[in-house]
Amino acid sequence: MGNFLSSASSSDVGGEEEVVVGHDESGLLFQVLEYCDYATRSRCVFLSRGYHRALTSDAAFRWHLNCMHIECGIFSPRQLLDSPSSGGETWKSIFMNLSKRRNLWLVSPTSKRKTTKTTNRDESEEKFHITVCARFKPLNLKTQQYHEPKFRSTLPFHQRLSLIKLSHGIKSNSEALKILRQEGGWFKEKWEEEEKVELGSMMDDDDDDEATRKNNNSVSCGISAIDSQAGRVMVVDPTKGIREFEFDHVHTDETEQAKVYTSSVSRLVCDFINGYTATCLVYGMTGSGKTHTMFGPTLDDTFWSSAESGYMQGIVPRACSDIFDILQYRKDNLNLTMEAKLSVSYIEIFGNDINDLLKGGNLCGQNRASAHRYVLSGAADEPVRNNADVIHILQKGETQKRKAATAMNERSSRAHSIFILSLSQKCLDSGITVNSKLFLTDLGGNEQTKKSQVATSDKEIQAELTRVRNSVGYVKNDRMREAVNINLGLMALKSCVDALKSGNKAAYVPYADSKLTMMLSSGLGGNSKTAVIICANQEEEHLSETIAALKFGQSCRSITTTARTDTTGMLDNLIHKLDEKIKECEENIMKNERWEIREERRTIDMFSEVELKKTTVLVGAEEDRMRLSDLLRRKAELTGTAFDNNSGGTRKNEKFAFGDGHTYGMDLTS
Repeated sequence: MGNFLSSASSSDVGGEEEVVVGHDESGLLFQVLEYCDYATRSRCVFLSRGYHRALTSDAAFRWHLNCMHIECGIFSPRQLLDSPSSGGETWKSIFMNLSKRRNLWLVSPTSKRKTTKTTNRDESEEKFHITVCARFKPLNLKTQQYHEPKFRSTLPFHQRLSLIKLSHGIKSNSEALKILRQEGGWFKEKWEEEEKVELGSMMDDDDDDEATRKNNNSVSCGISAIDSQAGRVMVVDPTKGIREFEFDHVHTDETEQAKVYTSSVSRLVCDFINGYTATCLVYGMTGSGKTHTMFGPTLDDTFWSSAESGYMQGIVPRACSDIFDILQYRKDNLNLTMEAKLSVSYIEIFGNDINDLLKGGNLCGQNRASAHRYVLSGAADEPVRNNADVIHILQKGETQKRKAATAMNERSSRAHSIFILSLSQKCLDSGITVNSKLFLTDLGGNEQTKKSQVATSDKEIQAELTRVRNSVGYVKNDRMREAVNINLGLMALKSCVDALKSGNKAAYVPYADSKLTMMLSSGLGGNSKTAVIICANQEEEHLSETIAALKFGQSCRSITTTARTDTTGMLDNLIHKLDEKIKECEENIMKNERWEIREERRTIDMFSEVELKKTTVLVGAEEDRMRLSDLLRRKAELTGTAFDNNSGGTRKNEKFAFGDGHTYGMDLTS
């Protein structure tokens, strides 16, 4: 297994962080336990208080996770997430969760599984909430200069009182109301009438005082605060006042690409290696940084050869690099003999068309109705062996993607794209095969045509569009159609999220309204672990789109789904072997079984006569028929089908007879 106490570099993806564990400085206890099995390590906790302290420390559970990876093939995360909403995540909680799956690769497909239906469901299913991260794009340099806010909002009464008590350090509502009365705004006319009665004279307010009161009772709209430590975003909504959005992770405009990947997708890669299907999608308005987050600033050869490619690359190349490193580590260090095959497909969804970007942008499948099944079946997959193959495929697909310049984004994606990784792992020791998929989705940005100006006659934009396609009228119509198709797909996605958010299992979820939702159905409410990254702008002019994106993220966060390990390969392998044995038995029966005519003499008492009766029976393959009966029964138990025991003969006096021979007391087993 290797010495965990003295090895392991934190920079190694497949390896583990260097940790010193043990009740003494030498860590002798853990060196001894490396040669023990899981059950023995568990019982050592109860030997003494010293052992209990040593074996239940956080570093010890990190060591247990490394042992479980080497011995059982269950991959564990490399580091803990620093999210405030992770529920106090520790190595112990991760170990308790992953230990349920330690027998994933260790159960032989030829042995009968003695787990109940409930236990089997617990091992292969896990309920979880969709992880949602919010990332904000840096402010545009032109908008960072001070200017008078375009929108102001009058806060709701309870929010205004709370702010007054907070700013003045008071706790009484009556005192806060007195201050609010002085500021004006709320119940202003009624208070003025009371003042007129008390003073007995007319009170004329100066225009400057009126403007001051108006500003005191209203606030400028926009992003008020981004708290990455608490995972919260404070927004001043023009219609609802101050609103708070809470997410699993919140990234400011200074967050590096590596941190975004670690907080959102690194855990999906871990689940992907452990046999789960996983989905990550980025959502936001056009020009909010979705493609930059998913792929990086560019994919040309100049970028990959530059020094900045290491920290500027996006989620897709980072995930592929991690997967290759993990698979290589598992091949070199696991006690199990694993065989892994990785393949990728790259598709683009434009309206009801699903195009294969790796095959010249041609339509997938033979027709639109079967296009998504064509992709999910693996027909569009291409095998990859290293990072160079992935970069080549990304560059090849990038040349086929729909891109164009608009008023809001010079490199705008004009359709939804999905990069799919398919992994097939087989344990040669047990014969178990587990298949998993990782969907990395770059959604097209929702846009208002009056802002993106796809139908405008502005000379500068039309000149840019002419440079791209050399046809002003055609480009204008094409951009408008692209915007409509993107927004229709996102509307269908929102409808599915709203239906799933209700929590009513009987509610209809309109996955079939769009090809996009059909492709993402497993990730949203089915058999997948999912992470959503909300990309948003901080500019005041885009506030409505930012609030809509944050609301979508909160809706996704309230969805609970059930992820299952795809062990159909294991069952298919088991049933395939049973079918081979059944076929072998049938061939032996066809070869050895024969009809025999047997005579039976019976005495009829009434007439004192002897009767000779001839019976035709099957003999020669009794053992094969008994074996066939057992194989058919086992297959019926696995498939849940009815089982007819007639093929196995009839038991009588612990012996078997076939046909009608048992009715005459024949012994056909001799």
